[in-house]
Amino acid sequence: MKAIRTAKRALFTGAALVATVSGVLAAPAAHAGSQPTAGASAAARQDGVRTAAYVGTNVLRNWETGRCLDSNAQGDVYTLPCSLPVGSNAHQVWEPLLRGKDPSADIVGLRNVATNRCAAFRYPANITTVPCSATVTAQQWFAYGAGWDNVTFVSRGGPIGGPDTIDSDRNGNVYAYTRNGGGFQRWKFGY
Repeated sequence: MKAIRTAKRALFTGAALVATVSGVLAAPAAHAGSQPTAGASAAARQDGVRTAAYVGTNVLRNWETGRCLDSNAQGDVYTLPCSLPVGSNAHQVWEPLLRGKDPSADIVGLRNVATNRCAAFRYPANITTVPCSATVTAQQWFAYGAGWDNVTFVSRGGPIGGPDTIDSDRNGNVYAYTRNGGGFQRWKFGY
């Protein structure tokens, strides 16, 4: 049994994210290939906005459609077929920013690499991007899942029991909808 745990631990070393025993998403000690910037601690930069080496950057691919979350400078959020090679379209590359912890999920911001704007819930059921702020709850998302290969984002700023989860459809629309566990609300960090 110990050999199996050791093999699993070795398999996840350098992976973007692993699940803890409690099911909360947790970062490994170091992200493969990343180094903290000079003067920054491994935990966070002084400005408190970004956590160094949390999970890195990658595409967010929808489980149901296979399309990638995309955004533009006007704040529109939508999905498009994933650009290949992965990472070649910076508008489809996102960086989860650790904002806090909850007993059942990490709380993250989702920063678009091309626009440097963060995904935000906008009443009544819109998902948009706005200038990033670590303290605005509309930009904070509970990241539910056993790891970043199957995660659901539920807004801290959305109405309780209402449309609060990042959802999508086959036409490329992205919006907030009541959490239902369906594939249109599940995302994979990476292709």
